[in-house]
Order: sequence, then C-alpha cells, then structure tokens
Amino acid sequence: MKTLKTLFAALILFGFTMNASAQTTLDAEQEAIDARAEILTPLSINELASLDFGVVFSNDGNAVLNPALFDGEGEGVENAGRGDDSPTVAELAIAGSNGAEITVTVPEQISMSHVGTGSVDVGTFDITTMASYNNEENDVDASTELNSNGDDIFLNNNGDAWVYVGGQFNPSDLEGVYEGSFNVTVDYTNF
Repeated sequence: MKTLKTLFAALILFGFTMNASAQTTLDAEQEAIDARAEILTPLSINELASLDFGVVFSNDGNAVLNPALFDGEGEGVENAGRGDDSPTVAELAIAGSNGAEITVTVPEQISMSHVGTGSVDVGTFDITTMASYNNEENDVDASTELNSNGDDIFLNNNGDAWVYVGGQFNPSDLEGVYEGSFNVTVDYTNF
C-alpha cells in the first residue's frame, strides 16, 4: 500500500509539473523580426579635364563653352579657343554605388582673378556656369543639361556618371591671364 501511495503521489507531482510546463509553453510567443542594412560605396569625384576657355579676344562678345552642346569640334563654343588653342569643358568622373540616385551641385558662378602680368589688371570677373551629365558613358556629345542648383541623377549599373562644366562670360575690358577654381558637390539623395 505504501508503494501505491508513493506511485500515486509521483503521478500527481508529474501531472502538476507537466501542467506548469505546458502553461509556460502556451503563454510564450515568438515573432520573427526582420533586419536590414543598406551599405553604399562612398562617392568620389575625379577631375579628368579642367575648364579652359583658351584664347579669347576682348572685343568678340560673350565667350561661351556650353557642355550640353560641346563636341570638342566647335559645337557649343562661341568666341573661345582662338587659333590653335582648343577650349575644354571641365570633365569629372563620379563613382559610387551601382544605380544609386545622387545630387550634383555646381556653383552658379566661378570667380576668376588676374594672375601674372598684363597691361590691364581689372582684378576679377565671374563665369556663369553651365553644366551637363552623362550616366551611360564618358561622352560629352551625348550629355544632358544639368541644373547648377542641385539636380538628382542616377549612377549607371557600374556606379559611374560623368559631369561636364562650362560657362560664359563677357571679356570686354579684360586683358591678361585669369584663373579660378570651383567645387562640385555630390551626395547620395535623401541622406
């Protein structure tokens, strides 16, 4: 009889343990939570060519290098690159993450200062910028106009795009060599 009571007590204890274990399992919930990270390649800009109007005559009117029309053979050029001096638009290679949207900002003006010697030194003048881009290949001929206030463009499937910068200015009453520099800013859109 003592064995029967012990067996009975063990069954009751086992039942309570299973019941407590079952209640713990029934009360617990599990949910799969998603995790995500987007990792972008840092953007880089590499200057492939600088902006150079070449030789300009002061009495010719506005000197223009329009990169959206520029073909390196005279198109998009007005009153610049006289003689054997070929003008060039600034050419920038941009690299980043494949297919990413970026914002490109070109200054509206480039300040130019007189350098060296010349019979007339008027100090400075500004070039009003014009810009274009191509995100298929490095080909200014096939470029699209870019707003200098910050246009959004897409990098190609290799993570590349090219930006071209030209401009215009009136050279009247100027003489000598003038130089300046400018910054082009690129950033991933919406970051």
